[in-house]
Amino acid sequence: MIPEGELQMVQCLLRRTDARAALRARLAACLSDTVTLLDGGAAALPAGGAALPGASGLRTARGDAAAAARAVRLLEAAAPPRRLGLAGEVVAAPIASEVRSARATEEALVSSPLAPGSSADAGLPPAALALASERGEALLSITCVANGLFFAPDPEQPAETKAAGVWVACSGAAAVSVGLSTALGEGLFAQEQMAGGRVAFRHVQSGRYLQVVSQSRDPAWVARLNARSPTPAEAFELRSFGGHSFLYSPACGCHLNLRHGTILRGHGAKPGQPSAATPAARMALRTHTAAEVRDHYAARAADAAAARAPVLASMARIASLGASNERRVISYGLYGSSARYTVGVVRNAELAPAVYPGWKVRAGQPVAPAN
Repeated sequence: MIPEGELQMVQCLLRRTDARAALRARLAACLSDTVTLLDGGAAALPAGGAALPGASGLRTARGDAAAAARAVRLLEAAAPPRRLGLAGEVVAAPIASEVRSARATEEALVSSPLAPGSSADAGLPPAALALASERGEALLSITCVANGLFFAPDPEQPAETKAAGVWVACSGAAAVSVGLSTALGEGLFAQEQMAGGRVAFRHVQSGRYLQVVSQSRDPAWVARLNARSPTPAEAFELRSFGGHSFLYSPACGCHLNLRHGTILRGHGAKPGQPSAATPAARMALRTHTAAEVRDHYAARAADAAAARAPVLASMARIASLGASNERRVISYGLYGSSARYTVGVVRNAELAPAVYPGWKVRAGQPVAPAN
């Protein structure tokens, strides 16, 4: 029932992994609020999300606005953590998960006063680049033509499945503005020659080989990074039809193809049937030099620094102001126990020591005017 134009906008937005992560975080908070209105039972997020506590437990533990105010005072009394986000450990349990979701969403933004996480932007390990160069291997990115995104570890893989390998999705978008892009190193593969003219693709960052799980194994048809040495299960045939390239896995008798969104699988449109060389299976292989990879990371770092410069300049200016014996207070009035109030005030209490050093945060429930 969604108008076609709006549907296309939503589908376009949800191609971006960060948009889906932000939406999931907001959905978690929304469901958490909604579940307090229910009677007993337990609510769970859709696949990929963490389970929510039972409604009765939320209602009892969440309390009212005064509980949030007490949480703020606990934060204030705690010793300033090395990374301010860790202050969330002392937040009352009912809103702790919501605070963590909000923190993760905020820290991904260049406007965050906290430094962004370094894992995605740390760059490809020098040893991995050196090894590929020493072997004379070409560094490749593999793009699904259907959505224009390259192979990268699936950010939406359920945590319980990671012991059996890292799933791969068509989710990498390197040439997008800071905050939306995927580090190119996450999608680089080294192509190795195998017997019979077949090839194997080693994920340079992890050292593991790309494979498609066969129909007889679990999870069937999934593309994943698992083995550290190539076997017949990791062999692919590079096929070409009509001027397009396809990756065929003899082990599962299927072509890798984009199912929908960013999902990469070996089955086709019919459940349980291997994919043929359909338009959804068209792939584009691009070669990258080590110098291009280094330039990519240097450009990302420069863009991130430029985007964060105004925030850092403001914080530096505030920090340079002289000390005062004035009592400086940031005051909030909470109008209820909804996460829209409590999570925001707790996050502000966490961030205040970094943004406004020397200021104290106070929160309370407004007193209703007398009749």
